[in-house]
Amino acid sequence: MRARLLAQEQLLANVQQQAQEVRRRIREHEADLAEMELRQGELVDSMQAATEEATPATSGAPAITTFMMNNIPMSATQSDLLDLIDRTGFAGRYDYAYMPTTFDTGTTKEIAFVNFATASDASRFSIWCNGSRLTGVAGAGTNGTVIEVSASATQDYSENARMWQASQLRRINNPKFHPFIAPRPAAW
Repeated sequence: MRARLLAQEQLLANVQQQAQEVRRRIREHEADLAEMELRQGELVDSMQAATEEATPATSGAPAITTFMMNNIPMSATQSDLLDLIDRTGFAGRYDYAYMPTTFDTGTTKEIAFVNFATASDASRFSIWCNGSRLTGVAGAGTNGTVIEVSASATQDYSENARMWQASQLRRINNPKFHPFIAPRPAAW
């Protein structure tokens, strides 16, 4: 009987020790979670600040909605780029994209232009893309290519579409050399 009582006391001590260890781990995870939430809040704050900086004041300054991307791998296609943009959360948020291509070789000229429906989406894209490594696109390599993003000289959907309509490039029959131009809903 005494041996049984000692075994139960030992079992109780082990359970209490395990419970104490579990409580310690929970406190550690709670601290890690609090730190992650703090970092996430700081990231959201910095993105909002960047968006506010990129969004012009009501002074009548034009909104930046079109960006030029530099250092696109030569073997990437416009379709590759659009797929990547879609996969990273910007599907349906851009309405014009064009990647100039060398007609005889079919390779990109290592630049692309993307216009977003709103200045906020454009700013978020710029923050996400500028300085990032382009991976998941043909020719990017395992480390990816560092992309540089800057405001395009031509801004807004209508200006980009108008330039394409007025361009001699419009006569090109091969659709893979045409820009992506989304039909503009009446609400825009």
